Amino acid sequence: MWLAYFLPRFLQLKHPNSIVEIALNEGSFSIKKNDQSARQYFDFHLQYQSNFLVIIRADKNFVVIFKDAIAGGSLSQINRYFNAHS
Repeated sequence: MWLAYFLPRFLQLKHPNSIVEIALNEGSFSIKKNDQSARQYFDFHLQYQSNFLVIIRADKNFVVIFKDAIAGGSLSQINRYFNAHS
């Protein structure tokens, strides 16, 4: 019952805390949530990296980014950024 409520809301980005936009710039990382709140981080670190997944730690928050199958090379751009700045 819990999964039937939790998964569709977060996967469809209907929950107010769902992240709908991520921006990675030189020296800053910002996220925008579904409730229109935005936060910018200047201290962020790559926690995990693979061909299909990137986990970024910003303060006490962990942002998980899965490869978008539609946009070719979408995750490889993030991988190149972190490889160049590690």
